[in-house]
Amino acid sequence: MEDGRPLARMIAVQIKSTDDGRYGSETDQGFSYLLRLHDLDYWKGSNLPVIVVFFRRSDNSFYWKEVSRDPDQNERRLQIDKAKDVLDNSTLNRLADLTVPKAGFGYYVPALGGGEEALVNILPLYLPTEMYVASTPYDGKRATAVLLEDDEPARFDWTIVGGTFWSFRDPRTSCCRKIVEGLDVLRGSAGASLASRADGN
Repeated sequence: MEDGRPLARMIAVQIKSTDDGRYGSETDQGFSYLLRLHDLDYWKGSNLPVIVVFFRRSDNSFYWKEVSRDPDQNERRLQIDKAKDVLDNSTLNRLADLTVPKAGFGYYVPALGGGEEALVNILPLYLPTEMYVASTPYDGKRATAVLLEDDEPARFDWTIVGGTFWSFRDPRTSCCRKIVEGLDVLRGSAGASLASRADGN
């Protein structure tokens, strides 16, 4: 991230943690860590920079070291300098440097195989210029039962709140006329001005 903006620069991280144990050959200046051979072979195949992070709960310390991915480099022992390799806010530039390609045209992160499903909720919404408002003796549950018992196709593009029926479609043109009484038609860009009143069933 840079100023809250994601940059898609990725680093693979392996975390090693301990409660209060000491690291191998630990002194006040540093310690060493011996990589497992199969881990080293696995990380060398990565197309991302790889770091190992060491966390100790007792002193809340964090250190890190990059794993060499050079195929000719078989050194399994990481040497950690406690002054140089501490993981904190001062580490940002060093971590960023790892994401700069050393050769070629850079790293490429491909899309997921076959793509992925997504729900898009940023489509524009245009409200109708009319809204139909009517009184009704029914609540939503009872109104639904009335419509389902009728021979006409039922419509459910409406809502009932506190004895008031609301819809963007004229209920007089469908079976909804059976669940409304007086009808108001609200017209306007915001549907907020009362334009006319018609009698319903």
